Amino acid sequence: MIKIFATFNGCKRGPSNGAYLGPPSLIWGNVTDADGNPIGDMTSNKSKITESKVFRKGNRYILECSEATDNKIKRIKTINAVRKENSCNLFKDSNKGFKMINGKYKNKYVSDIPKKDLTNYLTWVRENSNNEVTLSNISKIVKQLY
Repeated sequence: MIKIFATFNGCKRGPSNGAYLGPPSLIWGNVTDADGNPIGDMTSNKSKITESKVFRKGNRYILECSEATDNKIKRIKTINAVRKENSCNLFKDSNKGFKMINGKYKNKYVSDIPKKDLTNYLTWVRENSNNEVTLSNISKIVKQLY
């Protein structure tokens, strides 16, 4: 399963076959992967998961799916809204490096935390966070460590 972030841009109907309009598709814009790399605009078919949610046009969502290729998001497993605030609530970037401003290692610099403990903590946060900026900061920290 992969996590991607996307902005909901509305719905569209598929091509019509006589009296039948094709299945509706959800249009997703500004799609990025968990590291913040842009993927582009994509579509996904409606499913039981997407039918049970109310989407607001322009809002950002995190989608967990099996694959996202050829401008199609396939087999969506979960959809959650992303925080509207565009800031990280765990890390602060400074001249000395990243400083923890919340959580288990509050007021410590990333360089002061044992590598094994930091790796375990970052893995846990990455799996459980829906904050796009926090996830991109985790990617930056991992690139600095390794």
